[in-house]
Amino acid sequence: MTMMRMIQPFYLIGALTFLIINAVIAQSDEVTPDSDGYIHHWLMLGPIPLEAGETGAEAVQFNVIRRESMLQPSEGETQTVAGYELTWQKHYSESEVFDFNIILEDRIENAIGYLVAYVESPKEIRNVTLLAGGNDQTRVYFNGEEVSTSTEPRALTKDSDMASGLTLKQGINTVILKVVNEVGNWQGCLRFMDEGGQPITEIVLKDEG
Repeated sequence: MTMMRMIQPFYLIGALTFLIINAVIAQSDEVTPDSDGYIHHWLMLGPIPLEAGETGAEAVQFNVIRRESMLQPSEGETQTVAGYELTWQKHYSESEVFDFNIILEDRIENAIGYLVAYVESPKEIRNVTLLAGGNDQTRVYFNGEEVSTSTEPRALTKDSDMASGLTLKQGINTVILKVVNEVGNWQGCLRFMDEGGQPITEIVLKDEG
């Protein structure tokens, strides 16, 4: 297994900013998406190195974690993946685009990361559209089902991956965004839209599923 790492000084500045923001967010009783519906609050696991010779397209379609569609992690929970022991960590992204390299204070390539959010809806909302994007490959699971997969290496374009006709059930819903990075930037984003094309903002993001 290989992983390329080059520590950049500006990532240290970004990391300090995120630590301050996360401390403020931790004091809030209710966490919601932004006004455009993007989720900024995630549980993250990574980096998981690609196998030697493995492509991003192969990694995104392979269940790197057993039954990964059913993940229900808690903050601080450890997970052993491909011989690496990793810890699920709660992070807040200042931007609607979650940047793994800023969070990890490193420039990491040939790696896999997972983002999990627990979305509490006050009521059942039907005909929901889930919009995501990633750099490079992505797979999205919603309430245990795979709803979107992109296998091509690419720069991030927000809302490029779409799954429509979904239902946000009343109570807790689980969304998982798996992002594979081959080279360069490593990013992901996700939001929900209602059947009228408006961002869903009345949902609350919880720490536990």
